[in-house]
Amino acid sequence: MIQLTESIVNGALSRIETGLRQYCWIQERVHARDVGQDYVFQNRFNAFYRVRRGSGWRRHFYTLLEASKASGITFTHALHLLLEQTSRFETSFASKLVATLHPEKPVIDQHVLRNFGLRLPSGKSREHRCVACYERLCENYVALMKSAEGAMALERFNSLFPWAEITDLKKLDLVLWQIRNRN
Repeated sequence: MIQLTESIVNGALSRIETGLRQYCWIQERVHARDVGQDYVFQNRFNAFYRVRRGSGWRRHFYTLLEASKASGITFTHALHLLLEQTSRFETSFASKLVATLHPEKPVIDQHVLRNFGLRLPSGKSREHRCVACYERLCENYVALMKSAEGAMALERFNSLFPWAEITDLKKLDLVLWQIRNRN
């Protein structure tokens, strides 16, 4: 598991505010709008999560996001539906969809995975292994939140951004996302 020092956390926190404000904007509006039709929401989401897919892909994604607001969705189901609709393993975007609706769930990101010593599987028949990787990521976040390093990072985050009403997991996620090179 990653070793968070005050220096590393402070460096990450110095780069968070713009993304934090974007994330809060998304979370404040996701349940109040029809995200399948709201292009302002989609553009802000695309910018924050760096969505670079074509219009057909985005149409499937935002339709699924909107439909999932009422019924909820698991990572496994989102991954399967995106694969079915787009013919692509969209592990990261499945996690972004789930985390948008369930902010206590993590986002799969290459930087965060690296910080936890995890890698997404490649090759054929990888759906089950992607789910296993996501489950390990969830477990790692639970362990980090219980650790002294996690408590220190949350305390620093809360002292700098007391206005941010987001989950502790998302606070740590934003910190870990900013930690790019630990060498």
